[in-house]
Amino acid sequence: MNWKEETNKMEEETTNKVEEEKKENLLDFFIGLDPSLNSTGVVVLDKHASIALQKIVSAKKGVKDINEKLLTLQKQIEEIKETYKPSYICIEGLSHGSTGQAILELAGLHYLITTILYRDKNLFEEVSPGTLKKFVTGVGNAKKELMLLKIYKKWKVEFTTNDEADAYALARFALEKGFPKCQQLHLF
Repeated sequence: MNWKEETNKMEEETTNKVEEEKKENLLDFFIGLDPSLNSTGVVVLDKHASIALQKIVSAKKGVKDINEKLLTLQKQIEEIKETYKPSYICIEGLSHGSTGQAILELAGLHYLITTILYRDKNLFEEVSPGTLKKFVTGVGNAKKELMLLKIYKKWKVEFTTNDEADAYALARFALEKGFPKCQQLHLF
């Protein structure tokens, strides 16, 4: 083998190694988003179900303007997505029984987030509140306190807020339900 053939072979091996590393790292993080104008719960899990990030994102206190709130939340969520480059994201869907001005503003936040996910070609799924409750508790109309208890009993993780607990459950849903979907799409 001459030096040119040897160099080409080394380049090809390096390229293959880089591609394999990309494939290995592709399915590393799963995000759960529980949207709220005042306290959006965000949990990022790695592929072993360890919490990489658990936080509440919100606009600054005292901000009344809905557009400013939405832009602030958008920026924070985009930063988290950019940092973790998730493989699959689950966002809690809108509650169909809610009414009033707040539900209109929450719908605006929901569609802003899903539009960002769509634009950035993220694999994501909207999970209805009833589906999430059934996933965690076995009952589609469970109360918030039961959700906290069942999350603790099922996964040995404790939360002080419902927003973080729901975000965790959504991240688990992404990991457990989304991971097989990623495999079917041959993403790794």
